[in-house]
Amino acid sequence: MRDTSFLLSDDMARRLVGTHIRGADGKPAPISFESPQDGDFYPGGAGLFSTAPDYLAFTRMLLAGGTLNGVRVLKQETVKLMACNAIGDLDVPMVRSNNPALALKVETFPGQVKKWGLTFLINTKDVEGFRAAGSLTWGGIHNTYFWIDPTHHGRRHDADPAYRRSPRTRNHDRLRAGTLCDEIARRKWRTAGKLKQQTGFTRSPPISEA
Repeated sequence: MRDTSFLLSDDMARRLVGTHIRGADGKPAPISFESPQDGDFYPGGAGLFSTAPDYLAFTRMLLAGGTLNGVRVLKQETVKLMACNAIGDLDVPMVRSNNPALALKVETFPGQVKKWGLTFLINTKDVEGFRAAGSLTWGGIHNTYFWIDPTHHGRRHDADPAYRRSPRTRNHDRLRAGTLCDEIARRKWRTAGKLKQQTGFTRSPPISEA
């Protein structure tokens, strides 16, 4: 994960994707919204710059129980603990926004009880044609999304964790991006076993803030 950092190198800065917000006319307009490079501390929940390949490598490691390409990164017990319900009888409610101009409210899996582990949102029931109960997911403020389905890992090709990113807009467009990501996931389920996933880059991938 050489392209993941709280601080932008010169090479990363040259590949940084701009941030946009949809204006009143419906057209995207550029805005300046990046984490400060001279902060007093690095937050645990935001601020990393990364690329899609790095993002995917991290989720693949979690899906494999803490290993990646045969190298142990985390103990298997640690990964299992990360995926356990950490809020007891509490449920994850709708995520409401204190700034609707930049981020809309979000309701994941309406009508279903959701839990929260140490690092992920956990759906407690199977979603027909989608993902199994106990799957892990979350997203970033720049419309970055991922899901990890440990139940189907090794049985269906489409059970691999996935990273999907809309054109880098603020969460103001999260509903549109979320709908698109859900449709991508459902299509992966419908084509499971028919396609062999291949990822190739002929040049350095673009940098995005996760």
